[in-house]
Order: sequence, then structure tokens, then C-alpha cells
Amino acid sequence: MLLSVGRRPRLADLYAEVEQVRGDSFRADWHITDLTRHAATCGAPDPGVVCADDGPEFTALQEQVR
Repeated sequence: MLLSVGRRPRLADLYAEVEQVRGDSFRADWHITDLTRHAATCGAPDPGVVCADDGPEFTALQEQVR
């Protein structure tokens, strides 16, 4: 999960937005925002290739989710 957050930061942010709107969480004791914060500070492995989420496909997904 830590690598996924590092590789797809905009997608992780979109998950966090969904959690906030729904009042749900990734796990009973963790929200995606907690996982994102942890990934940035825990010394997680370098994500390697970061997937660009700035294309029309991601924008369409974002609009569908919202």
C-alpha cells in the first residue's frame, strides 16, 4: 500500500476525498490520509516509477467519482 500511495498520489488523494464524503475509512483504525502521511515519513521504499495521473482518463474518473 505504501508503494501504491507513492506511485499514484492523486489517486490516493481521490480515495481520501471519497472516505471523507462517505464518512468511511480504509481500515477501522486508519484513513487513507493516515496512510499517505505514514508513507511520507516512515522511510517506505522509493516508489520507483510514479504513474502520471494528469491525463484525460484520470480526469474522467475523478468526475465520475465526484
